[in-house]
Amino acid sequence: MCREHVKGAEELLAEAKVEHQSAKDLIAKIEEGSPGGEDYDAEVMVLGEFVKHHIMEEQNELFPKVRKSRLDLKELGQRLGERKSSLMGAEGGEESSWAAE
Repeated sequence: MCREHVKGAEELLAEAKVEHQSAKDLIAKIEEGSPGGEDYDAEVMVLGEFVKHHIMEEQNELFPKVRKSRLDLKELGQRLGERKSSLMGAEGGEESSWAAE
């Protein structure tokens, strides 16, 4: 939806997709380890830095472009809420499961 309506979104969305996958991979690695493990603290720290960086990019680059577009933000919000609800239901309500996409 965003790709069709937001000029310059394609590159930002491609980067976001890679960032999301990198975070998921790191989360999986953290879940396999245990506190006190060799790289555990470093992995958690890097994950926090990934997330902060990603949030800043969305807030400072993507969101302003979306706001300037002709996208129906209310409809988009509704669709995101529905997707989150369906993912949460499919995973037994685990909070982190909605980030599967």
